This record gives sequence, C-alpha cells and structure tokens, in this order.
Amino acid sequence: MGEIAGRVRAVARARWFAGVIAALVVALALAPASASARAGDDAEASRKRQELHNAGQERFDVGDYEGALGLWLQAHDELPPDPELEAYRAVLLHAIAEAALRASEQRGDAAPLERAQEAYAHDLDPERGPGEGVTDPDQRALLVERQRQLDAALAERQPGDEPPSDPEEPPPEEPPPKGGLDTPRPSYMYVAPGLFAINVEIPSWVGFQYGFGGGRLWRHGGGFTLGVGGAFEHWLRVGDDYKAHVFGVGGELRLGASAEKWFAYGMTGVFLNVYNTKMTGIVLGERAGTKVGGGFPIVGGFWWRFTPGFFVGGELGPDLDLRPRTDLLTVTTTELMVAFQVKLLIGGRF
Repeated sequence: MGEIAGRVRAVARARWFAGVIAALVVALALAPASASARAGDDAEASRKRQELHNAGQERFDVGDYEGALGLWLQAHDELPPDPELEAYRAVLLHAIAEAALRASEQRGDAAPLERAQEAYAHDLDPERGPGEGVTDPDQRALLVERQRQLDAALAERQPGDEPPSDPEEPPPEEPPPKGGLDTPRPSYMYVAPGLFAINVEIPSWVGFQYGFGGGRLWRHGGGFTLGVGGAFEHWLRVGDDYKAHVFGVGGELRLGASAEKWFAYGMTGVFLNVYNTKMTGIVLGERAGTKVGGGFPIVGGFWWRFTPGFFVGGELGPDLDLRPRTDLLTVTTTELMVAFQVKLLIGGRF
C-alpha cells in the first residue's frame, strides 16, 4: 500500500508542478511590472526577487532541491504586503512545496517539509489581509490541497528520522581460485576397475587387481598439492606353479602439482597384505597357506578432470612386497617381490 500511495503522490506532484511552471512564467513576467507600479516595491527589490527566483529554478533543474527551497523561501520572506503580488505569492508557494517534497525524499528527513509548512501556515492564515497572504478562493483551494500533501509526507517522516542509508550491498562473491583438483571439491573417491602387474623376480607371475580408495587433497600456493587417503585392494596373482589371492588395506600419500583440470603426482603408501597362496611342486606336491606381509607402492600418477566432479587417471611403477616364505626345510624367511604395476583410476570429487 505504501508503494501505491507513493506513486499516487508522485503523479499528483508532477501534475501540480506542470501547472506551476506555466503559472510561474506568467507571474515572473508580471511581477516586475506590478512591482514598478508601487512605491513600496522599487525596481531594486523587484530585480533581487527575480534573481532569487531564477537562481532557485537553476538549482531545482540540476537536482539541488534543498538549495532551490532555500532561495525560494528567501524570495517569499522578502515579499512586501502587496495585493498585486498575490498571484506570484501563490505560484511561489507551489514551487516551495515541490522543492520541499523532493528535498525531503533526497535527504530522508522532515526538515524541508517543516520549513515549507511555516510558509503555508503564514500565507493561508485566514487572519491575513490582502497582500499579506493568499485570499483568492480558487488559489487557496489549490494551495490547501498542496498543504495536505505536505502534511501526509510529514506524517511519514517524523522529526529525528535518520536518512535512509543505501542498503548495504553484499560483497561480490569471489570466484573460486584457479586451483587444482582439490578446489572447490577437496575430497575424492576412486575405483580401480583393473590393474595389471608383472613380478620381475623369480618365480615370475602376472597379477590382476581391483580396488577402491578415497581421501582428501590440499592445494597450496604455486600449485603444490598434497593428498592423504586410504585404499583397499584385491590381487589375483598367477604363475606356472603359483596362485595367490592378496588382500591389502593401507594408507596412501600423494605429492605433486595441480592446475584447474589436472593433477600430476608421485604416490607411496604402506599396506597390510594378507596372502592366501597355493603352490604346486614336484617334490612336496601341493601346498597352501595364509600369511601376512606388507606392501610399499612407489608409483607415478596423473589425473585428468573430464567433467566437473569426475576424473580419470592412471598410475604405474613398482610395488614392493615383503612376504613371509617357507622353504623346503620349513624355514620361514621374508622375501622381497618387486611387481611392476599399471593401474587405471576412475573417480569423483565432492
């Protein structure tokens, strides 16, 4: 409702002001002549009044409504009690009201409205005689309506109101830094749907693996990126007389550099491996057992973000296995196996 009322007032003021401008042109043309006809209103007073009015109009035209109000009030205060200047007095009151309404909106307080109300209260006082106020019935009716506009605006802006401050605009959102794969989704998960490995020691075997893992990435200045996470792996390793299921779980550490779409790194880790093996020999026949060992991958890797939130990658390098082994004399030792592995990764970040 307040917005609708404001629009109605704005339309009314525009209509009033258009009439005021037309009347003002006539009044300014007549004012000097009528002033010369009176002994009490000499040419110097008429010239000064016209200069004040013209200066107020210039201020109004550039949006300095408070400045225009001050000049027009000064011209009003210096008007002599002359009945022939009553038409000009009425036009001046209209201009004062328009300047006060706009200055009040511009400042955000009621001070301009109160200044205009004083002039209206003086000139519309029924005790004022001809020349001291506005006595013409038609002019008074128009000015009374203007006074009501001032009263309504004054009711909305009580004295002491602070000027409305411009709503504080929220700071612009900073775009996410041109970071690596850790921004803006620092956590990751991946699956390794297939990995191929060859044991480069004797006895030789080939291995096939699947697994999954996850963790978190941190990127620092210059693109340096650290990734810490964990993984689970299951290997099937097969040789001429050797077959093993290897279950491993452990931690992974990735160090490297990243940009907006890629992450290149070196990876190492520590895994606890459970070996379930079956071996076939000519002398001892078939032997089976379960033992616990460790795994230490040392590989290089690369991830590529092909769509927001998802990446593909690959890793290759040796995986050092420390595994207990029992020889023909039932002596248990720890052997080192070096498996060269190639791994495919498909993952997502969140």
